[in-house]
Amino acid sequence: MIMYYLVYHDLNDALTKTFNGIPQTGHFLEMWKTGKIIVLPKAGKDRRLLGSYRSIILLSHVTKLFEHLLLRRVAPHLPLREEQLGLRSSHSTTLQLARVINHLASELNNRHCTVGVFFDMEKAFDRVWHAGLQTKILDTTAPPALVQVAASFLEGRSFYVSVDGVDYQPRPIQAGVPQGNYLSPRLYAAYTDDITTLRDYLREGEEDVMLALYADDSAYFASSYHNIVATNRMQRLLDLLPEWLDKWTMAVDVRKTTALLTGCSWPRRQLKLRGQDVEWKTSVQYLGCHFDRRLRMVSTVNQTVNHAVAARLKLYSVFTSRLLMRTNLKVYYYYKILKDVIHRDTKTPTVEEYVRKLARAMFARADNGACIHLHGIAPLHARPPEGRPLPRELLLSLHHNPSYDGDVEDDAGELSDY
Repeated sequence: MIMYYLVYHDLNDALTKTFNGIPQTGHFLEMWKTGKIIVLPKAGKDRRLLGSYRSIILLSHVTKLFEHLLLRRVAPHLPLREEQLGLRSSHSTTLQLARVINHLASELNNRHCTVGVFFDMEKAFDRVWHAGLQTKILDTTAPPALVQVAASFLEGRSFYVSVDGVDYQPRPIQAGVPQGNYLSPRLYAAYTDDITTLRDYLREGEEDVMLALYADDSAYFASSYHNIVATNRMQRLLDLLPEWLDKWTMAVDVRKTTALLTGCSWPRRQLKLRGQDVEWKTSVQYLGCHFDRRLRMVSTVNQTVNHAVAARLKLYSVFTSRLLMRTNLKVYYYYKILKDVIHRDTKTPTVEEYVRKLARAMFARADNGACIHLHGIAPLHARPPEGRPLPRELLLSLHHNPSYDGDVEDDAGELSDY
């Protein structure tokens, strides 16, 4: 025990001196700049092809610990623009989807046409220009010491590939923010903070396009009383965007970029980006959710239902086994009783109650968060009694279950804790 305490004390003292010394010297340790890349095969892909593997970079856990502490110092000096929801604490894809759908529905209720363009940024994190990023950080309120540490963090990085225990020669990284780092998402957000809109090019009586950012997912929306007006405004934005992309070495894959028109008939003009046609779609996928030009999510709902049905079909193996039928019935009956007992004893909510709790938590984050433009999102509107429930009505019609008083956690698996 004494030996363990001495080792722990010496290690803690060494880490403290190292962590305090880096901001003072402005030098990021060279040994922390090398990443080990391993590759994992993608399911159902031909393993003879290079594109059939997914690469993962491994970094020192000590490096990540220091970056986590450094991020607390850097973040206040690199504020996120209000449209960026992907890198904020307690913000998830669900909230961004609610914002986008609410905007489209509101314009639809006002009998406006909305043109939405959903971009596919090509290798966005790998294209960050180091010198350009340093220039943008210098324009912030970050102290010179933190700017120097950030510059040292980016310079002289390298990686090596390890396959079947064989390590290949290290290769330098000339651009991009490193994967798997705590600082990288915030640095990327600072790099793309000035992405183009029509704010400085508006005509008299014209409104700016709506921008929706979630990490490297970008979408623009232009609304008007006529689809030609909305399409022309979006085309002006697409004509301005290449200048920003070229200046900061970013790229958009036009083949994977899609456009959607809501509230009107089929568009009368073809949108173009860099001389290539942007494909019009009747439905799009955004942040993992499919919705069509009428804002219906049939595909997403069907997929969820199919997953639930597949889970229930696993019981089919009980009846197709070689056990006696009465034994199978006993197993099935025991399963049903066990499910009810678990539901009662663990105070597990029903699906309806859980969805209502999720809605309450999401709207609470939106109404009480720092983003003012999210306050009061998806408000209640007057509608016929026989109409479908609106999102906010999930809160008003919540039937409290006395057996369930648990709080709903933030959406699991989302990018909410960068």
